[in-house]
Amino acid sequence: MSTTTGTDIISQLNKNSGSGLDISGLVTSLVTAETSTERSQLEKSLEDIDVTVSSLGTLKSRINSLDSNLTTIKSSTARSVSSNNSAISMSVTNESIAKDIDVSMTVNQLASGQTLQFDFGNMLASDSVGPASIVIETGTWTDNGDSTYSFTDKDASSNAQITLASGSDSLEELVEAIDNIDGLSARLIDTGNGLSMLVKTSSGADNAIKISTTPTNGGDAIADFQFEADTNASDWADHQAQAAQNAELTVDNVAVTRTTNSFTDLFPGHEITLNTAPGANTPITVTSQTDNDDMKTRMNAFLEELNSIKTFLKTETARGLNGAADGQLAGDTAARSIETQLRNLTTTAIAGFGADDIYLAELGVRTERDGSLSLDEDRFDNVLASNPEKIDAVFSSLQSADMSEIGVQLTTGAEATAGQYAFVFDASNETATLGGESLTKVTNADGSLSFRSSGSLTDGLVISVPAAQTGSDFTTQVNHGTSFIDRLQTYLSEVLASSGVLQERTNILNEQRDDTNDRLADLEEKVTALTERYKTQFGAMESAVSSLKRTGEYLQTMMDSWNKKD
Repeated sequence: MSTTTGTDIISQLNKNSGSGLDISGLVTSLVTAETSTERSQLEKSLEDIDVTVSSLGTLKSRINSLDSNLTTIKSSTARSVSSNNSAISMSVTNESIAKDIDVSMTVNQLASGQTLQFDFGNMLASDSVGPASIVIETGTWTDNGDSTYSFTDKDASSNAQITLASGSDSLEELVEAIDNIDGLSARLIDTGNGLSMLVKTSSGADNAIKISTTPTNGGDAIADFQFEADTNASDWADHQAQAAQNAELTVDNVAVTRTTNSFTDLFPGHEITLNTAPGANTPITVTSQTDNDDMKTRMNAFLEELNSIKTFLKTETARGLNGAADGQLAGDTAARSIETQLRNLTTTAIAGFGADDIYLAELGVRTERDGSLSLDEDRFDNVLASNPEKIDAVFSSLQSADMSEIGVQLTTGAEATAGQYAFVFDASNETATLGGESLTKVTNADGSLSFRSSGSLTDGLVISVPAAQTGSDFTTQVNHGTSFIDRLQTYLSEVLASSGVLQERTNILNEQRDDTNDRLADLEEKVTALTERYKTQFGAMESAVSSLKRTGEYLQTMMDSWNKKD
């Protein structure tokens, strides 16, 4: 349904008596001429902003995919591990410190925790066992071989105490109290002859327990809840279903013990899991070696990921030449910043993997004329043959010491600077320095020492010195290296963060969009005002023209009348 304004009506009525002009069309043309350039510019700005925001979203998605794919590549391994008997399993935990292994092992005994059984006959779980005070000590039981037993408390400060008060002394409350103690588990089972409580400790011979109970009322059932084989030898047979014991194995005929069946301190960079104990007469061959083809495939997959994001950024940020269109992120500061940083990262030294820095170029990574990265396989093979640990600098971060007995860890969240630092130990007063800076010492229960650094360069590094190494002075080099992939992923996390360059740029563009929409709204108000003003002006003109025409017609009529009289 069309709408006719007052000015349009005057124009229609005055086609013969008025100016005869299309006032509505004229007003529209004048307003359009006055505002169209600004409107086009604003609408083009909105379109450009939407395109850029969309492209930044695509870039963010590509970076997320890159980060995920790098994690997959990093977690893969180019080591081939094997065991010719299912009694032993082995996996790679840290490729940067893993070395080739070819050993013969036997498993003579698995580690286990102590299991104690206490029978409560026909009692219900809700029945009272009686109030009591209970002390549970942790340590090692020794069978003296003459039907006597002795107990050595591991650490008196870690002993647990339970107080059962009257009214809170049911069998199930006793079970719950024991189950809440670190290193212990407790549960009730129905043996068919009534309820029994099973108490189990963590594995390892030194995690056995001694239970001493002092009942408030001597005749209560709680009086039988104790395990004191050193003073009551019958407890050994009456209550112990499984003695606590260490795992016992050999490595190339060398006896080895461990408190658990899975451990990572036998072969650096590997985890060993003992599944069964076939005995000394069943030698098991365990091997680990680098698979050069897998390592090359891994490196090429890494370069392919880098090339993918580099190609995307190059295309999106390109300036059109010879009539070609610009990329959708041409001139965008965020995209350019990311492109530059990625390029710089590939040429930056990787420190902390030995005395000398490592560069991707020396591993056989070369930059082609188009900016893509490729692998010189001959050079890569030479590095694998002569210094395979250098390749690990791409994939696995490293904390290690040149003395294999010395442990090195990085506290979660710490930001020690990658590099090699001298660790100097003084046995006379059990002090140490790292990179020339003093360390904080902690003496552990087993006599080993832990040194924590809070230095400006080494903050968060923890050096572990076994008790056997504390008797004499020594110096060793400590390596703290951040792999190329870990360093790259740290940068990608910064880019993707809510305060990162992508989100900041998107926020700016969203503000620009809001401002542009506000300016468009202002322009619409301007169009309305101009239209009304022009219609008013042309309406007045039409009225004047119409009035003049009517005056002319009146004069013409008078003149015609005069002529007739003559």
